Amino acid sequence: ISVFYDEYGKILDAEYSKVAEKLERCSSESDMADTALELAISSYAQKLACQQLVDILGKKNETE
Repeated sequence: ISVFYDEYGKILDAEYSKVAEKLERCSSESDMADTALELAISSYAQKLACQQLVDILGKKNETE
């Protein structure tokens, strides 16, 4: 569990850093709107990909 938590923390920190960098570049309302749209779409696409991977893993575990 410790290894998982360590990896989780590293990934979380890296993702927060990426988002913080994007937010720092927002200098106008247009930039903010564009960034908000980009983050929303990215989040949705990543959620779908994650669901697909979890489904594949679940099916694999059912057959074992």
